[in-house]
Amino acid sequence: MNLSPEEFHPLVELAAEKTSDGLLCANSDGKILYANEAAARALNQPAATITGRTMFEIAPDLNAALWRELWKEIRDHAAFAFEFALTAAGDRQVPVEISVHYLRPARRELACFFFRDIEERKRLQNLQQEFLSTASHELRTPMTVIREGVSQVAEGLRGDINGSQRRALTLALNGIDRMGRLIDEILDISKIESGKVTLRRERLDLAGLARE
Repeated sequence: MNLSPEEFHPLVELAAEKTSDGLLCANSDGKILYANEAAARALNQPAATITGRTMFEIAPDLNAALWRELWKEIRDHAAFAFEFALTAAGDRQVPVEISVHYLRPARRELACFFFRDIEERKRLQNLQQEFLSTASHELRTPMTVIREGVSQVAEGLRGDINGSQRRALTLALNGIDRMGRLIDEILDISKIESGKVTLRRERLDLAGLARE
């Protein structure tokens, strides 16, 4: 048996209030008509204080012109996600991940913004990037010195060597070069994750690539 409208309405209201994600509902003018408990906690101010304000007042990078563009995107795509910053009490900037959904109940247009605080995630990402950058630098410098020394010995610049020694040194050089490529790949992955590198898609001849 399906829920009646009278039963369904309080269920939706409960879900909106108790979800762990912040929820802001705004009209086409950017006026906030609803803020749930999670939004109030994230922005460190009562929901009643948030309601009635505009999105421009709590989003420092947003103005009326950008809102019009954003609203057009909301209407055209119905639902999409992006990262943004909201202003909490005390003018503290809170980085958030937002999922926006377009609704048209009755004759009114609404946009519902579900968001979650990603400040801790951003902090951990920055620590990871700093670690990778420092570690790669600390590894790359001694590896360059080691490779140069091994290369000079392999080329006979430090004295004569026999065939067995040359083969062993060649294996060592190959291992050093492989380690250098691994460090470069780790750095590339870090740059991609941080948005510093843009991936460009293009068609490739897989058969030709396999032959190479």
